[in-house]
Amino acid sequence: MAGFQSGFRSRARKDGKVPMETTASAPPPRASYGSACPPLSPVAYVLIILLPYLAQVFGNAVTLRQIEYNRTFYEKYGQSIEPLPDTSILQKVTLPEFSSRLAMRDWVNVLCALWCVSTFMLWCCRGTTRWLNFTTYLAAQTILVPLYSVSQWLTTVPDSDPQCLETISVPDGTGWIWTRFSIYQCGDMMWSSAIVQSVLFSYLAFGNVTSNCLLVFHIIFTSCFLTFISIVAWIGRYQYVCDIMLSMFLTLLTVTHPSVEALGQFLFTTDCSERRLHPRDSAAHNLIPRRKRKQREERDEEFGITLSEDEDE
Repeated sequence: MAGFQSGFRSRARKDGKVPMETTASAPPPRASYGSACPPLSPVAYVLIILLPYLAQVFGNAVTLRQIEYNRTFYEKYGQSIEPLPDTSILQKVTLPEFSSRLAMRDWVNVLCALWCVSTFMLWCCRGTTRWLNFTTYLAAQTILVPLYSVSQWLTTVPDSDPQCLETISVPDGTGWIWTRFSIYQCGDMMWSSAIVQSVLFSYLAFGNVTSNCLLVFHIIFTSCFLTFISIVAWIGRYQYVCDIMLSMFLTLLTVTHPSVEALGQFLFTTDCSERRLHPRDSAAHNLIPRRKRKQREERDEEFGITLSEDEDE
């Protein structure tokens, strides 16, 4: 198998020690890690496109279950379903006119979107560890999106807003679950998608930091943001308190687990960047096994070759 391209093309004798023939060629341009192709496998690109659509379909299925449950409840008891006591204590809370509960829900989505965009931009400025963060983030999304969606579809929980089904408008039948795109769903009360995505994007930007000061800043700033957005979501009757807390801690435990990191590397990485990188840059980024680098350096030092073609095992 052909190895890395270099400034010299050599052919070794049968003993594999002394090069018989060496032909000089122009040195290749030094490639940086950022200019090489992202080390993502085709599976990663498929999931990047597929996961948002699946999450929307699952959310629509949960909304359909809430509609059917409300219809069955009305036929049996003659009244619509009521939210659990968690948010009913807010019935007597008077909000300012400009801060309606629907507007507060919009603020939750806006703040969450701004947080995700900001952390994604920070991730783009990270060094070589950003791809490790991304594969771990993608592995956590692969686990959590189906888990949260299926659990909410199997277990129907009354929505925290009694007017939720009146606020959203869905057509009759069931075909709309495949084509409806909306940030508002009804009945997704076991987990908070805004909190889940905020935690995952926080790891994307600040995961595997080596600076203690940056780590402390990340913990404090992220905790303040999550606390604020949780309070707004609760007052706006967007989620139950237990949904917010479970989403926060379960997502954090999942994305920081070593097995999830290993799963991300196994499923979503490829060696395309290793093949394209310059040998020196590869060694600097630990893309070549340490023993193989050492053997190559000893051989080059013995024969006085600065750059040589390496053959894969």
